[in-house]
Amino acid sequence: MFSCCLFLLPLRLKPLPLLLVLSLLPVAAPVLAQDAPAPAATDLTTLTGTVRDAQGRPLELVVVALEGQPGGATTNAQGIFTLRLLRPMSGPVVLVARRLGYQPMRLPLTLPADAGQPLRLALQPDTKALSGVTVRARSAGADTREQASLIQLDPRTAKVIPSPFGDFSAILKTLPGVVSNNELSSTYNVRGGNYDENLLYVNGFEVYRPFLVTQAQQEGLSFINPDLVQKVDFSTGGWQPKYGDKLSSVLDIQYKEPEKFAASATASLVGGAVHAEARSANGRVSYLGGVRYKNAQY
Repeated sequence: MFSCCLFLLPLRLKPLPLLLVLSLLPVAAPVLAQDAPAPAATDLTTLTGTVRDAQGRPLELVVVALEGQPGGATTNAQGIFTLRLLRPMSGPVVLVARRLGYQPMRLPLTLPADAGQPLRLALQPDTKALSGVTVRARSAGADTREQASLIQLDPRTAKVIPSPFGDFSAILKTLPGVVSNNELSSTYNVRGGNYDENLLYVNGFEVYRPFLVTQAQQEGLSFINPDLVQKVDFSTGGWQPKYGDKLSSVLDIQYKEPEKFAASATASLVGGAVHAEARSANGRVSYLGGVRYKNAQY
């Protein structure tokens, strides 16, 4: 649309200005439009073939696709696939076939020359050698039955757990269901029971009074010397009948069998410990001993 305005300034002799507006109406010109030519239909390339294993049996669920191109196809129960390309292609390409448990296969092709004949692919099994497995059996005297409620404890952990005297009872107090009302005492209660309801075995023999408790005074060193112990098993319930009929827990202690000379010594402001162990040259005589001292008056 075009418009034109003409303003006439008022003359001195005329009292009123004269305004003249001229408008040019738009003139629509017909526009000739031509329909764009429709794209010529192009036949997309289709690849067909079968996939079999090394014995000639058809393979199902094999993924077949062109390397670096989108799309793909999957073989059916007869191992037949039909791969329709998403766009026209020509020249050398690589057809890749993959299936779990088989080595991937790469087949070079030239399009569209190789598209007119059925393809025959054969996949080889993907075998991998596993590393060796070592199986260790228990000793003849060990109980091989499942013991789900039995917890194996490392006596050396008592050396690193924060406690006043580095006592083994500090390990027991960290287990579920075990409580103690005094950190200076070696006694402990399990699942609400009393301290004298806990069984204690040393090398298969029951110790009836492992806690030397007197009225208004309790010892701070437990029955277990961590320097002399080889293995400790602890159970808060569901133990075997051989452990008796106590109500709270079972603590089974196995002392070391020395193989060579070894010794250790520790000291602090509240106590100390010394231990030594050795075995004779002929293996007939061995000894294991230790001394501990504690004094909480500092």
